[in-house]
Amino acid sequence: MTSVLFLFEFYRSMRHYSSYLVLFILLVYVHSALAAHAEDSSNDFYRKGLTYKKKQDWVKALGTWFAGKQILQQNGSSDPRIGVAFIEYATEKQATRYYELACDVYFWGLSDNNLDQYGGVVEEEVERIAPLLNEEEYEEWRKLLEQKDSLLYDKIKSFWARRDPTPSTDRNERLLEHWKRIAYARKNFKKARNTPYGTDDRGLIYVKYGKPERIIKGTLGTNRAALKQWTDVILDNSGQSVNVSGLSGQIVDQTLLLQQIDRFNRFPEYEIWFYYSFVSEEPVFYLFGNDEGIGQFGLRDGVEDFIPSQAFLRSSARKTKGVLPGPVLQSLYYSELMHLAPYFEDRYYELTYIWDTLESRGVSALATINHTFRGKRKHYEIMDRHNPNRANAPAEKSTFDKTVSSAEVVLQPFRYLDDKNQARLALVTLSYPAMKRKYIDFSSDRIVPAYSLTHTLIARDRSGEQVHRLTESSSSGAENVCVFDFKHLPNQYEYTVIVEVFDLGSKIVELNQSGQPTATPEVIGLDKASVVSKPPLATATNKLELSDLIIGVKGPKESELEQLPFPLIPGTTIWSEDPLQVYLEIYNLQFDSESMGHFVIDFEVVRLEGEERSKEESIALSFSFDSSHRTFDGNFEIDISKLTSGNYELLVTVTDSVSKQEKGRTAAFEIVETTQK
Repeated sequence: MTSVLFLFEFYRSMRHYSSYLVLFILLVYVHSALAAHAEDSSNDFYRKGLTYKKKQDWVKALGTWFAGKQILQQNGSSDPRIGVAFIEYATEKQATRYYELACDVYFWGLSDNNLDQYGGVVEEEVERIAPLLNEEEYEEWRKLLEQKDSLLYDKIKSFWARRDPTPSTDRNERLLEHWKRIAYARKNFKKARNTPYGTDDRGLIYVKYGKPERIIKGTLGTNRAALKQWTDVILDNSGQSVNVSGLSGQIVDQTLLLQQIDRFNRFPEYEIWFYYSFVSEEPVFYLFGNDEGIGQFGLRDGVEDFIPSQAFLRSSARKTKGVLPGPVLQSLYYSELMHLAPYFEDRYYELTYIWDTLESRGVSALATINHTFRGKRKHYEIMDRHNPNRANAPAEKSTFDKTVSSAEVVLQPFRYLDDKNQARLALVTLSYPAMKRKYIDFSSDRIVPAYSLTHTLIARDRSGEQVHRLTESSSSGAENVCVFDFKHLPNQYEYTVIVEVFDLGSKIVELNQSGQPTATPEVIGLDKASVVSKPPLATATNKLELSDLIIGVKGPKESELEQLPFPLIPGTTIWSEDPLQVYLEIYNLQFDSESMGHFVIDFEVVRLEGEERSKEESIALSFSFDSSHRTFDGNFEIDISKLTSGNYELLVTVTDSVSKQEKGRTAAFEIVETTQK
């Protein structure tokens, strides 16, 4: 084990050099340690690592687990305990230099069909992820767990892969963020241990959404002046005592009345988290405190949870001469919170209206008013259980997207047949990063973009599992075109292209100053787009076939067009002054007796009103062609300047005059008035 730990320390010390070189050397040392530890079981590695963890020797703990991973992996097995323990401890200790390894070890731990042996460990991991899942996903995972189906491993890995903001790097920042949040929550939210993370409910919300934009803490029921205000309603202006009609001539003393109400006032401490970044007109907030003021600390549905239920019972009014303590405290608490959000303010005024009714009608209406207060409490409780405010909250949220700029992506699928009549699919991606920073390339004294682009294509099957991944990097930020071209299979896949923008400025400055390489450039831009594949084109040589329609505008740069498989810039928004560009390819034209093909292309542009086509604004064009080839490709220009702004559909029909076959395609687009530029 000593050699393996030395190896791990060596990796730790090489922080100024390429991580790939360090990992290579690391693997060489681990290979030499395999023979010495061939008899160790997975239990030994996991438990030995725990021994070092108890001693707070995190380097040896991680080193032991890493060695175990390498040895078990060589034997074709895995251990999810090691995978979870490694990433858990690395993030807890903020060992940033091990984060790439942490992701690798975590996913390795979920790579074997060993649910019989480690079902309990995987169940704990499912429960840690569960707060981030929707109900349908959670039920599916639980079912797979009960059936001991190893597909669950793929589900977990796919869940994190979908959320990886930088798929071209070895780090999965969203997975690491998840575990860093867990570590923070365990350290800071200890008032209970009722969540999968061993924290109180604040930990649950923190792991889902991260740090709130605003936190308010306080104690309710401390405003004595406001409390006196509500009791004044049933007392005379002197504030001393009054003979309350309808109560058998009993005398109500305000001091005693306040004392009796205070029996139910536990002065509950509260904490409110506000999130303003969710898509909502009002901030989404979460209210924490003790149940009925003295119970377990946790997430509360509403203010009513702080008040003992007995305070609303008729029996609670016996010592307060008919006054229910619950409504008094309810009104008091809302008055102390009303300045924080419209939610509290609205309820405060609703309760005030009831008190005003009591004041105008007199204490003779006290019994009726008490009934109204109890009904209002029930109404609030029902509303809070189905809080529409929280309905605007997402299932989970990463803070990573707040740190990067957008990089607008246009993703254009293009089905076509190659020279061998084989079905192909090209996914054409154009990226437009919102980057304005530039730097000087000292080697040529030219000003060039200070970033590079990486395009990652991820293919997923119908179950959502990743089946393929491919990454392409550009050498210059100016190369914003990327084309993924491959054989088109009949399986239906969802294709997602993720664009990452990497900062090159800091890297080049450091190279010029010190001559030494730096770490991976920082991600400063990010965006993605997805499409679901359609069936591949027919390859039978006797069947007329037509490529996908490509519509757009003329390209402003010849260099851009050179990289595209068609002579236009694809897009679905067209300025009214620009001609509509249309590109298409035709295959398998039939010949007449003189070895010539004859075909007609009909174009029709119609306005869309909802889902219906309107003939009021339309364009119709027709072209006849003769061809000595069985294939044809052409770029057409359609004048749309006489059409008004709105949504339109282009219908293209190709008719083979020899075989009498027809084939059609459609494409939707929007015309935008030039004045909107």
